[in-house]
Amino acid sequence: MSTKKVITIASLVLILSIIVEVLFVHPHAEFWWHEVIGFDMIFGFLGCLLLIVGAKTFGKEFVQRPEDYYAGGEEDHD
Repeated sequence: MSTKKVITIASLVLILSIIVEVLFVHPHAEFWWHEVIGFDMIFGFLGCLLLIVGAKTFGKEFVQRPEDYYAGGEEDHD
C-alpha cells in the first residue's frame, strides 16, 4: 500500500471520527477537556508519538550496540 493511500485513508477516518463526535457528543462532561472536539484523538496521537520517540531514544541510548561491537578487541593476524 502506498504512502499516499495510507494518508488518504487515515484522513478519512479522522474526519469521520470528528463528525461522529460532533453528532453524538455527551452534553454532561465531567471535565472541561471532554467537551473539546477531537481531544481524545489528539491526546491518543500525542501519546503514541511520545511512546515511539521514547522507545527509539531508550533503544539508542541503552540497548543498541556500536557497529564494531563484535570486531572490538580482535587483532589482525596477517
